[in-house]
Amino acid sequence: MAQQKATSHLSPHLTFGTISVRTVYQRTKAVSLELADQPKAEFSLKAFRDRLRWHDSFTQRLYFHPEIAHTNRYLYKPHCIKQCGLVEK
Repeated sequence: MAQQKATSHLSPHLTFGTISVRTVYQRTKAVSLELADQPKAEFSLKAFRDRLRWHDSFTQRLYFHPEIAHTNRYLYKPHCIKQCGLVEK
């Protein structure tokens, strides 16, 4: 399967703390420097590091604002929703 080759399989390790995001980031950065002559590999590692940063950002946001898991943070007034065409008038 293509997904088996395109995933790191690190989610459970990151979730349960058997490896830190910092360690993964630093190791991918080091490998990226070694693969400087392979632009596709370097691009893939950079994209992976970007996803790690986003993961931490949203984890932190959820920790400090747990209500965002079940409520809309930006409530719109009903007349705005109709004007924007988000619901039928």
